[in-house]
Amino acid sequence: MPSPRGVRGAILALMALCSARAESVIPGAAVLAQGVTTAAVRGTVRMSDGHDPSGARVSVRNSSTGFVVEAEVRNGRFFVQGLEVGGPYSVTLRRIGARAERRDIGFLSLGEPYQLDLDFGEVVAVAPAEKDA
Repeated sequence: MPSPRGVRGAILALMALCSARAESVIPGAAVLAQGVTTAAVRGTVRMSDGHDPSGARVSVRNSSTGFVVEAEVRNGRFFVQGLEVGGPYSVTLRRIGARAERRDIGFLSLGEPYQLDLDFGEVVAVAPAEKDA
């Protein structure tokens, strides 16, 4: 009767052989176990005055951890990825000359990115400070 060490060694050798064989038959089989482990937010931005929102900044913040990821709006669109699954999250949109917009979007999950369409409010006109004479 073989010793337990011998049986264990034989099983490990057989497993290694099967794994190597599977890799040769199905290229990339080892990679199949890896998948997406983060969430994302994407969306569109429009300004109420019709101006181009390009250059605006979108910040996505995990309220539980304080983790923040930022992206720039280009051609009225943004895509923020690399976010932890869970939340709750808030999204803040900022642009010089416009009021900041903040939305609480709740929890993010794996799979399809969260879709968020934002409209900037009215443009803020700031008068120059008057000097006291």
